[in-house]
Amino acid sequence: MSGGDGGGTSDGMEPRVKALEAGMEKVLGKLDEISKSIADGRLDTEKRFGALEVRLATIEGKLDTKASAASLERIDGQIKSIPTTWQTIAILVSLLGGITAIAFAISKLMHP
Repeated sequence: MSGGDGGGTSDGMEPRVKALEAGMEKVLGKLDEISKSIADGRLDTEKRFGALEVRLATIEGKLDTKASAASLERIDGQIKSIPTTWQTIAILVSLLGGITAIAFAISKLMHP
């Protein structure tokens, strides 16, 4: 029984190493192509981003601004209707006071 060291042999390692080396050659070749494209100006990012800006402008032109404005106004109204921190505290104090008064009244009725 070996201790996980491959039994002192490197059987099967050579094909693996060759496969890794071939894969690395492909990766390095692709990187060279990309860097040459950037250096030669063939990878024109400005043209691509410009086309994207035109598409976004077209999409914005197709949006219904009246419906969007109405939707934003509705959302704004909902946000404004949320109680503030002090209003929430006042509501909780009022509820606790009411519960305390009811509990006191019930205890007076149970123990006259």
